[in-house]
Amino acid sequence: MQAAPNGSKKTGLIIAAVIIIAVVAALVWWQQSAAPATTPAPTTGGAPEATTTVADTPAAINESLENIDIGNLEQEFQTIDNDMKAL
Repeated sequence: MQAAPNGSKKTGLIIAAVIIIAVVAALVWWQQSAAPATTPAPTTGGAPEATTTVADTPAAINESLENIDIGNLEQEFQTIDNDMKAL
């Protein structure tokens, strides 16, 4: 019986390594897909989450926007203008 050439032996090892890697990858994928999905446990205690009771109608939104205090913009821009002139 003749011994297999070196190239054939190397090819056989490469094929065996690829098969082993494929089997291991398939097992890992199977374990991940078979694992039940975990959900975080509900927290107890602490302050309850705040709920919004304001209606999201256009009238309510417009009223909220009109009630925003933006201060005296003319005075603030005057301060910026004076600083710019000082440069």
